[in-house]
Amino acid sequence: KNMKLQGSDFSKPNGIPAGTYHISYKVYLPAGNTIKSFRNALLDPFMNMVWDIENVERGKWVEISRVETSGSDIRSGTRFDLAIDTAANPGVTGEQTMYFDDLKWIPLDPRP
Repeated sequence: KNMKLQGSDFSKPNGIPAGTYHISYKVYLPAGNTIKSFRNALLDPFMNMVWDIENVERGKWVEISRVETSGSDIRSGTRFDLAIDTAANPGVTGEQTMYFDDLKWIPLDPRP
């Protein structure tokens, strides 16, 4: 089954200005977890971020990160979803447990 968590109050109270960000999560994948990827979808402006976690070490907290650019401001309260799609996880069967913590969006200053 596909799974989606909907976050409806992302970026409150003042929104997030357009720009380039270092985005990170801490994830914990217990031994036996075989999930290969998950994705985040920011709905306005639309951004689809696929996270490859197939080779993330199991049994410990690991920080994963990426750099993304939003060409326009992210309004206060914009929806930010986390989803696990079965089509992106071929061969994954049975119950899967995973934990997320410490989502960060850190602005990056452009350097000349």
